[in-house]
Amino acid sequence: MEQGFFLIENGSFFQLKQIDKPIKYYKDFIKIKDDSKSSTFSLILDESYYEKTPVISQLPVDYLNNPVTIFEFYNSPFVKFIVEGINQSKKTSSKYESFTPTNFYFKTNEDIENHFVKEELNVFLSMFY
Repeated sequence: MEQGFFLIENGSFFQLKQIDKPIKYYKDFIKIKDDSKSSTFSLILDESYYEKTPVISQLPVDYLNNPVTIFEFYNSPFVKFIVEGINQSKKTSSKYESFTPTNFYFKTNEDIENHFVKEELNVFLSMFY
């Protein structure tokens, strides 16, 4: 069996092949203003993705298992906020108790220049401003 990344999803086994796309940088993409201050946020857009290929065999004997917990937060039909992480404790069944975030990002199927996407990102980021 080849080396690489593999995924077990709903009882099926897949090999993941990364399809790289150029990374785009949008300077001052979001502008937030209130009465006393204003701020801008730049955006890094990575449209890379993984192709899943079904595998009809077994994992190698010396595989490395890294279970990842994924939380998806929906505030609108246009944008999702994704938080990935690992559970540090094997003793608890709660996926929240010992959760340590390892990655977070926004995900959309819309064009990033779509007015509603920009508005939703603006609303989300303004909560932390």
